[in-house]
Amino acid sequence: MMSNIFIPDLDLKHKFRKELEAAGTSQLGVMGLVACEAAYSKGGGVVSGNAFLCSG
Repeated sequence: MMSNIFIPDLDLKHKFRKELEAAGTSQLGVMGLVACEAAYSKGGGVVSGNAFLCSG
């Protein structure tokens, strides 16, 4: 489960999306959308050190 991921490298982005679809996790759930909206509208900002970088 994930909330948001930003992948500027288009090739890596396509590979990541293909893996999500293969795993069956490419669709968002209602609770995930509500959590995302709450985080962006009521969140306290960026917490450094909680980002993970995946390379392919």
